[in-house]
Amino acid sequence: VFLLSLSFLLDGFALWHTSAYYHIITMLNMNSALWYINSRGIRVASSSLSRCFRQDVAIECTAAMISRYRFLWLNLSELLQALGNAYARTYSTYCLFMFVNITVAIYGALSEIIDHGFGFSFKEIGLIVDTVYCSTLLFIFCDCSHNATLQVAQGVQDTLLSINLLKVDQPTQKEIDLFIQAIEMNPA
Repeated sequence: VFLLSLSFLLDGFALWHTSAYYHIITMLNMNSALWYINSRGIRVASSSLSRCFRQDVAIECTAAMISRYRFLWLNLSELLQALGNAYARTYSTYCLFMFVNITVAIYGALSEIIDHGFGFSFKEIGLIVDTVYCSTLLFIFCDCSHNATLQVAQGVQDTLLSINLLKVDQPTQKEIDLFIQAIEMNPA
């Protein structure tokens, strides 16, 4: 809608010029959506693991059960590391592109305002909308990452720390200690 309105409102910006921007907008939206979906999946998986762990610890707290959950935790952690390695270059480039886009749009808007005064033209409004849009996508991207990272270790670690070590046997205490060490060494 924004590109179509630009083609009608700006002189020299023909409708067919908007076709050069569709793939960029689609790429920005789809990469952000893919990251959001993956972050939600990570959060749901870790929440489910911690909820099931909490329920199983409430029923019985044995060394074998804690050992099974430690292996599940390590497998989830390995999966997340593989996902991070797979997306590292893609989303590094995405973040760089967003930062450059925001910087150029702010520079363009400010230079237009300085050159032509505070009368907002469609060019200035377009650059400001671009800045707000890219900043919003970057915020969503970073917020999803932050929330998923916080969620991964928190529930399991809280459950482990809430276990009364005086009520469990020595092998269970050792498994709890190993599990906490695994979380500290490999938080996500």
